[in-house]
Amino acid sequence: GASQGIASLAGAVVGVAVVTGLGDAALQAWGWRLAIGLGAVILPIGYMLRRGLIETRHAPEPRAAHQPDKTTILSHWRILSLGLGLITSATIATYVTNYMTTFATTSLGMPTGVALGATVVVGAVTFLGSLAGGALSDRIGRRWLMIWPRLALILVAVPAFQLIVWRRDAVTLYLSIAVLVFLNGVASSPSITALTESTRKEVRSVAVAACYATAVAIFGGSAQAIVLGMTRLTGSPLARAWYMAGASVIGLVAAVL
Repeated sequence: GASQGIASLAGAVVGVAVVTGLGDAALQAWGWRLAIGLGAVILPIGYMLRRGLIETRHAPEPRAAHQPDKTTILSHWRILSLGLGLITSATIATYVTNYMTTFATTSLGMPTGVALGATVVVGAVTFLGSLAGGALSDRIGRRWLMIWPRLALILVAVPAFQLIVWRRDAVTLYLSIAVLVFLNGVASSPSITALTESTRKEVRSVAVAACYATAVAIFGGSAQAIVLGMTRLTGSPLARAWYMAGASVIGLVAAVL
């Protein structure tokens, strides 16, 4: 959540800097390679962080009341199913907002610099929303933070995009996206934490990784293609809003159950 926000923010800042310094023509011709080169710098940092993590696999951990009796993957089928729904919902909402730069340039006809600003907003607000969701869930519990922000996202997704399409200006774009991203961030942090806490230690890494990887690979990887297909089928630029709202319904149902 928060780390993804920082990564998105850093990438967006680099993108804005490259566009501002080089212009659209140079960016399309060769400037995009600069961003990829800078992104490779994070590899040794990630390696050093992983080497410094404390291994807790062998520490004893008694079974919590909400965890299954058995330590097999099959005994976690209900948790895995609900977890997949939660992460799928958050993933689709994340990828819809991550592609706001493309939406702003192709569907709204905004300048590249303004469109890239949306990615800056997405990164910054994802960071703040994820931290807020985690902090609040530690104080008032996971469940309410998984339900109410997701319900709010369902209600405001379509109106927010309607406003963006109608106004077609930077301020409306940034403010509307900030609201959507913040709600998704607040709901996502307690969701992944609740999934982790609900699994037994013996299968936790496999269970959480399976839910996360499946949701991101299938629904994150297909989000842009599905949105494009829905847009062409309906002829409406609001297709992505309905897709986000529908995915949030899945997350809401999973959170309630």
